[in-house]
Amino acid sequence: MPSWRRSGGETTGDSLVSAECKRGSLTEREARGVLTRLSQKAEHVRRERFCPVAGGIKGKDRLREEGFLVYDLADIEAACIIG
Repeated sequence: MPSWRRSGGETTGDSLVSAECKRGSLTEREARGVLTRLSQKAEHVRRERFCPVAGGIKGKDRLREEGFLVYDLADIEAACIIG
């Protein structure tokens, strides 16, 4: 069990990011489902941010415009390019 659960739902920081990684691609609807599940799991954590991560996410720009963290393989590859 994670330490933040064992301590009665307390966290030591002001914010936390919960991510769910998927092997394949997600539609925008599936990504919204991930965001909903993550928010339900973390109702007691303040200032939580949620982030689906997948091979590809259709509609990721629209989700980002709404303030969500959304990453796919192209974003990770771009962040890892050295040069």
